[in-house]
Amino acid sequence: MLMPAPAYAAVPPDPNAVLVAGPAPKIFQGEADKRIWETMEVRNDSDKPLRVVLYVKTEGLWFAGAYHTCRYTDNLPPDLIPASGEQAICEPPNEIEPGGSYKLGGEMIRVHPKAVPGAQYSYTFTWYTKEYADAQGPTWLDRDKMTPGFKGLPLMTKVTPETPYSGTNSSSGRVVIAGGTTPPTTPTTTVKPTITIPTDPDPDAEPTDDPTSGSPVTPSASTTPPTTPAAPETSPVAGGVGGGDTGGDLPLTGTNVAVIGGLGGVLLLGGGVAFFLARRRRTAFTA
Repeated sequence: MLMPAPAYAAVPPDPNAVLVAGPAPKIFQGEADKRIWETMEVRNDSDKPLRVVLYVKTEGLWFAGAYHTCRYTDNLPPDLIPASGEQAICEPPNEIEPGGSYKLGGEMIRVHPKAVPGAQYSYTFTWYTKEYADAQGPTWLDRDKMTPGFKGLPLMTKVTPETPYSGTNSSSGRVVIAGGTTPPTTPTTTVKPTITIPTDPDPDAEPTDDPTSGSPVTPSASTTPPTTPAAPETSPVAGGVGGGDTGGDLPLTGTNVAVIGGLGGVLLLGGGVAFFLARRRRTAFTA
């Protein structure tokens, strides 16, 4: 005797497959505590009007509004750099028509006040039919832990898409915070030049190679060395020369021109006197 095969209930199709999210993922330039002009849109591909539910999840971004028809988490303190995200569930009160494309009116995404320059944050949004969302119970997506908003009543507004929607009932966006800089790959080393300030030499002193008196004086390549031997030094003269009160006397070196000139004059005068006397003697002898 043949037993009839057990009957299995047909697997119902995904009720959310009739919803297509748009637009395609976008990248926005953001600024701390400023609104992001995103749109969260959906197309109804079913053959009947539908009520929809919007679920939004952010990473490092705030929500711009606090609407009566939405519930929100509160995970990002305003005075700390965002390290996690927030969630929201919105239930617009009006239906969307078959084949029509709609967006949620109102502001949704805002950059956190402590957003880091150069950082990137993101958000995703998913559309569900209200019938499906109600069937999941009150704890679905932790909506029982969310807080309802207190102002406004955003509706679904009909739009003409810039490009046809394609894909699933989810889409996303990314926010790049302006003002980032690229750190250098290698540390920069600053070399400080060492400047040696020479001492001011005595203007009347001769150059010396004495290492204790400063750097030695090196003649340049264009200087021709002297061909005559240096004159012998004379004995130091007490009292020094010039320089003011320097606390010590300096030796007078080199040839004393005044002394040599005086001796020459005396010799010349003596020679003249001797010549005159000799001539007188010769004259007297002749007479």
